[in-house]
Amino acid sequence: MTLSYRFLSFSFLISSFFLVSCAEEDAVEIDIFEGDVNIASQEELQDFVDRGHTSITGGLSINEGASGSAISSLEGLATLQEIGGDLFIRNTSSLSSLAGLASITSIGGSLDIARNQALQTTGGLDNLTSVSGITIAQNPSLTEVNGFERLAGLGQLLTLVGNNRLSDISGFSNLTSIGGTLTIW
Repeated sequence: MTLSYRFLSFSFLISSFFLVSCAEEDAVEIDIFEGDVNIASQEELQDFVDRGHTSITGGLSINEGASGSAISSLEGLATLQEIGGDLFIRNTSSLSSLAGLASITSIGGSLDIARNQALQTTGGLDNLTSVSGITIAQNPSLTEVNGFERLAGLGQLLTLVGNNRLSDISGFSNLTSIGGTLTIW
């Protein structure tokens, strides 16, 4: 073997090692949860968070149950990027905002935010670009709908009903189309 051939072989080997090492460091780990997730307490939310999932193939239901602690924060869900089904946030007594959901870009089904006694703002879904429909109903403390500025259209419906203190819906300022019904009262 000539010296130049050995040098080229050695250089190729080092380059290959370097490329593989860089690719492993830059890789983003995606941990997909297969199926639906039902969360009824802050402890259950933390148990789900501790698993490190970034995507759910089914739906996510956050619906406070009679046992366990009240759901007061969604901050732990900051790594969640995609929900394949519906996202329901219902019947919470202490949740005041949706902070913690900012990494979610896509909801395959509908978003339903209903009967959350302390919810004051929908801020937190700031990167959501895709959802089929949105219902925001009977949230007695809700004063502003924001965080939906990246949404340009909805395939189905937009319903805002029974939010008696609601005075600001500027979060829908970039919404240009709704494929179904628009209901506000």
